[in-house]
Amino acid sequence: MIKNLILSVFLLFSVATNAEILPTKPPTKKPEFNHKSVASIFPFRAFANTMMFGFETKTSDKACFKIVAGVTYFEKDNIGFTEIYNYTGGRFEAQYKNFIGKNAKAFNGLYVAPFLLYKTSSFKYETNKVNGWQDTTVNGSVSMKGVGIVFGYQTTIAESATIDFFLGQGFFKSKGRNPEDLDNANRPFDTFSSAIGFYTGFSVGIGL
Repeated sequence: MIKNLILSVFLLFSVATNAEILPTKPPTKKPEFNHKSVASIFPFRAFANTMMFGFETKTSDKACFKIVAGVTYFEKDNIGFTEIYNYTGGRFEAQYKNFIGKNAKAFNGLYVAPFLLYKTSSFKYETNKVNGWQDTTVNGSVSMKGVGIVFGYQTTIAESATIDFFLGQGFFKSKGRNPEDLDNANRPFDTFSSAIGFYTGFSVGIGL
């Protein structure tokens, strides 16, 4: 029994010694992201029939300025909650992103950003409230302004790609050309409510 114990200790010592001798693989270093600007798209905005593009550029090692422009178009509402059609719209957004934390860098880390938003749309819908007995086509038009703050996280992928997600709150004020315009313009993924509400977004970018 003592012989087996001595043999076991000897084997364990041999394994430990050989493990120290064998070369260890150095930790993988994250590729450097050396771009000064990022161009991005917002893929999930397609659910609201919107195409959005963003562009952001560094203003310091821990800050960047981002602008976003988008257009919305559909002949008939495919979400199914409204009866609007021949819809066209546009939007403009701006954020000033400040990355926080000791090791944070522009385009990589947690950030806080004030934002400004403006969007507008025009469309058509049917109503019988104009003359009380016959449906009438109405040309609707709405616009909305917003201001607020978001908290987000952006990270780099490989040497040239980024993903960015943010969530926050803002104050939004809307107005319409006709009394029914705001009710008809509101859609699940594209609202025109005058209220304090959530503001969120997701984008995928490429370094320039």
